[in-house]
Amino acid sequence: MTRGLESALNSSKDLVGLQEAFEVFSKASEILQHSYADLQMETRRLSQELAAANEELQRAQRLQAMGEMALQLAHEIRNPLGSIELFAALLSRELEDKTDQKGWADQIVTGVRFLNTIVTNMLSFTKLSRPKFTRFDLQQMITETLGFLEPVCVQRNIRLRTNESIDSVFVEGDKEMLRQMLINLLMNGLQAMHEGGTLMVHAQSDLSIVEIQVRDNGVGIPEENLTRIFDPFFTTNEKGTGLGLSLVHQIVEKHNGTIAVQSQFGRGTQFRITLPAHQCQEAGC
Repeated sequence: MTRGLESALNSSKDLVGLQEAFEVFSKASEILQHSYADLQMETRRLSQELAAANEELQRAQRLQAMGEMALQLAHEIRNPLGSIELFAALLSRELEDKTDQKGWADQIVTGVRFLNTIVTNMLSFTKLSRPKFTRFDLQQMITETLGFLEPVCVQRNIRLRTNESIDSVFVEGDKEMLRQMLINLLMNGLQAMHEGGTLMVHAQSDLSIVEIQVRDNGVGIPEENLTRIFDPFFTTNEKGTGLGLSLVHQIVEKHNGTIAVQSQFGRGTQFRITLPAHQCQEAGC
């Protein structure tokens, strides 16, 4: 009787031991399954990163080839463009009293400036150097740049607006890089508008940031394109290179700034750029 009871107890202990071993095995199997799933996810992630790295390498190789070609063509193109613009501007002054003929001369100036912007974008995008930071009056630079584009706007009956009445807005940055940024944003707005319309540039500052807004009431940007407009070579304009806004993005980044875009298709677009403000906003600083 006692032996039978001991045997039964031993059998029960063996069953408990087997059950515990089975539970341990089940938990180990579950852990291994989770580990395997995590390993699969990590493998997919690494594969995606590798594919992205390869794509980035190919893009860099294309950009290098394009840069070499652009450098060879730039000097051949820019010199005659400068001469054409100079002579057309002189001709426009001589024809001040002859409206029709002056308009033709102004159209030549307009076309040359568009071409010069395209060539400059190609060069700047492939050889954008480090900015040379100096302190300058941003509002004054905006006014000068709007004057540069005025013949284009007059020809297309587009109104230019800025807040010239405000005090000077001082920034630390590369003046020519930021001018190129502004020209590209304005050109983008001009291309988005047909005859007529308003192009607005507004600058303001506080103790920490300078904000620039460039706003047009053109055709707007479709929502599905908003995330791609800063990508190199992306454009919906048949005559565009897709480099203007990409160059703008590069320049803003090199100035430790940010850029955001808001657009309503068919109603217009606004770009908002923020840059670190100069600590002193007084003329004598």
